[in-house]
Amino acid sequence: MEIDISTTNKYSFKGYDARRLRGFLMTTDEGQIAKKMQSIGDQEGFKIFLFKNKDKNANKWTIWAQDIVTIYKNKLFFHYNDKLEYCINLFKHISGILPNCTINKSNEKAPNIEGGNMYIVKNGDRNELIIGEDELQEHTLEEIKCAYNVDRVITIPQMDFHIDLFIRPLDNKRVLLADDNMSLSMLKQILANVENYSGNMTNQQLSYSESVQIKNTIIGLKKLIRDFKQAINSNDKHYDKKVEEKLTANGYEVIRVPGRIYNYNKRLKHSCNFINANVLKNKNNELVYITNGTLTERMYNISQEILKKAGGNIEDYYKQIISPYIKPNHIYFVDGDNNYLSEEMLYKLGGGIHCLSSEIPENI
Repeated sequence: MEIDISTTNKYSFKGYDARRLRGFLMTTDEGQIAKKMQSIGDQEGFKIFLFKNKDKNANKWTIWAQDIVTIYKNKLFFHYNDKLEYCINLFKHISGILPNCTINKSNEKAPNIEGGNMYIVKNGDRNELIIGEDELQEHTLEEIKCAYNVDRVITIPQMDFHIDLFIRPLDNKRVLLADDNMSLSMLKQILANVENYSGNMTNQQLSYSESVQIKNTIIGLKKLIRDFKQAINSNDKHYDKKVEEKLTANGYEVIRVPGRIYNYNKRLKHSCNFINANVLKNKNNELVYITNGTLTERMYNISQEILKKAGGNIEDYYKQIISPYIKPNHIYFVDGDNNYLSEEMLYKLGGGIHCLSSEIPENI
């Protein structure tokens, strides 16, 4: 196999809307997240290609496959020019996994845009690029359009570090958009359900343990609501109407969802983010939605058992919200062993399952 070196993402597609994929490339199986992704793939018809990083001293950026590498037209494109040799070594056994791939070599200069801040979206037989406006600080629209070989570039305001933390394209120009006020309303409804459940039970029907769980759950939910309301008020980008306006003006159907819950201290720290998701179409052309588990309930000592009895937890509510677009049996929440994804990846490092995965087109 020929191995070349790339410093460009010329004509490279990454951050797809919902399309048929061969699978996903991942660079870590910490918390056995890749194994859990493969178990979903066994049901939905995709594979996980895992390139393990054996260097324990490596910087944490190596876990973010979405931002490191793009696979397009049987070629690999790397996106960290200053860490290029490290990337080559990391993927050097590619020949044993994707034998028809080569590592692309090009002297052309192109915008070096991380995958988490862009999506390639189908519009009929054309491709459009939705991209975060921060990229315009270093690149012009024309440079971006030429580099990614798209018909149109749509820039949107940054409601977070990367756009894959607050929007998620589905298909047919439908885009999920995180609405924090909807998340707050959802939490208030969950609290009301628990209070109603508690009020409808008699002391004879409740064990001492369950009474304590109900009390702690109500206390936890009230504190969560106070904290999240404060975080929303402190975050001047909690909901930017210009995002929805820009997408709508360009012909997209915007679907607002309760997609995230966070703390705020100069930056967002997500205890829950369902927007940062992998979305694809399976062999039956059905949408598959793979997102993150949530840390929120554990952080606030909220009992999952009580939430289930009272009407549902946060995951249940989100699944219900998006079920008109994706069948519930094709919606998955991945958290890894010992809640590794929600605690270590999402809350501490700021990235979820979409950040950890790079799409492999079905023809590779």
